Amino acid sequence: MYLEYKALSSNPPSGVIVLPRLDTLFRFDGVVFVRKGMFEGGVFRFSIHCDHNHGYSLRFEKYITNPLICPTTGRVFIQFLYPDDEIISLSHVAIAAKKIFYLQNFPEEGVKNEEAYLLYRNEIEEYQMRAQTSVNQSMLKIFDGKEENSIHFSEPSPIHGIIKERIIEFSDTESGTVEHKS
Repeated sequence: MYLEYKALSSNPPSGVIVLPRLDTLFRFDGVVFVRKGMFEGGVFRFSIHCDHNHGYSLRFEKYITNPLICPTTGRVFIQFLYPDDEIISLSHVAIAAKKIFYLQNFPEEGVKNEEAYLLYRNEIEEYQMRAQTSVNQSMLKIFDGKEENSIHFSEPSPIHGIIKERIIEFSDTESGTVEHKS
């Protein structure tokens, strides 16, 4: 498992952070930053559990409206994304955590939320509104430290603005080098 995490951390999927839990070797916590599509702007926390008998499992927070996320458990059936003979690694699960927010065709064998699936197929505008509600809820929960996920975000403070200004001030965007411009 260490080697899988090392491979993932050296080449992570863009927009995804995965960190090992400190209290167990068999759980990882992650966050997906969705950049486009119906879930654009969402910041969704997830956890990955490893069971040597059953492989990896992926769970999101339960409020997300997505055909692939079970509304009662938050669990995602990720096996449908990979061929039957392929061994699913930690990197595969991290990619799946991102991919489910970008899919436009949901295979029926992977559907865990029948209501969301039917909305997506038959009432796309309603599905889009519910996806946006999921995004809004993710933003309301972003600074909530009550989540079981070990990845936490802090409220912006004035120092963040100062640091951002200094980075911009010292950056030479044309050459990609950093130099002092006083």
